[in-house]
Formats: sequence, C-alpha cells, structure tokens
Amino acid sequence: PRPAILDLTGLQEIDTATIESLLRTSRAVALLGCRCVLSGISPMVATLIVQLGLGAQSLTTVATLQDALELALTR
Repeated sequence: PRPAILDLTGLQEIDTATIESLLRTSRAVALLGCRCVLSGISPMVATLIVQLGLGAQSLTTVATLQDALELALTR
C-alpha cells in the first residue's frame, strides 16, 4: 500500500483528543488502501499513546521525516 506520511516533528505537547483523531485518520487512510506513516514522534507523545492503551496497529512509525521518505521511496 502507498504511504500517507504525517510528520509530527516539533510537536511537543498533544492531548488525548488529538491522539485519538490521529488514530482515526490512520484507520481512514487504511480504508482507502494506504498505510499511515508517522514520523518525528516525541517521547512524550509516544508515552501518552502507550499510557492511554490506544492501539496503533495501523501505524508505521519512523524517527524522522527523512526516514519516512526513504521508506516511501523503497516500497
């Protein structure tokens, strides 16, 4: 499937509603035959996702936007 890259670099704070929206967006992307790639997730955002127990099964995560672009170009 084609990737849809969401770059969160620079995002320092996020609330639970926004995380839930990102996960809903990734599910919608999957329904369209693509896969969501999140790049630049901060440790705080990653911790919050885990603490909330929100499944990120449809997400592929990478450290940087460059990593996301390389992933997209190699598949």
